[in-house]
Amino acid sequence: MDHLASSLDTLPRVRSVELVYFNIHARGELTRLCYAAAGREKELKDTRIPLFMESEANAREWSEVHQPKTPFGYVPYLNVEVETDKATKTGQISGDGVVETFVARHLNLLGDDALDAAACGTVALKAVGLLGP
Repeated sequence: MDHLASSLDTLPRVRSVELVYFNIHARGELTRLCYAAAGREKELKDTRIPLFMESEANAREWSEVHQPKTPFGYVPYLNVEVETDKATKTGQISGDGVVETFVARHLNLLGDDALDAAACGTVALKAVGLLGP
């Protein structure tokens, strides 16, 4: 466990986070709530895309513009920029619970120890499952 704790202390500095999700309150909402809980809502770039089920035009936009940009063909996902000792790196983070856990770690919302972090992870996974598509 000491190795895990020390590796978390040396995480790269997060320079920017962009949440990409539909313009609805569902799976992307937990990420938004994490930023609100930390009092750092202004740091999150919240990109909301049209819900593809609302019209043919939205469905076409989703399949032609947005879906090809996603890591696994679905949302939510994060576009993240981090700064290491050597360079600035960018990447995408996607997956149920992974997005929320990354954000919670970045915002120091995972508690004081590994047990707290595990409890937070459990709540995040359950909450994401309750939020729907």
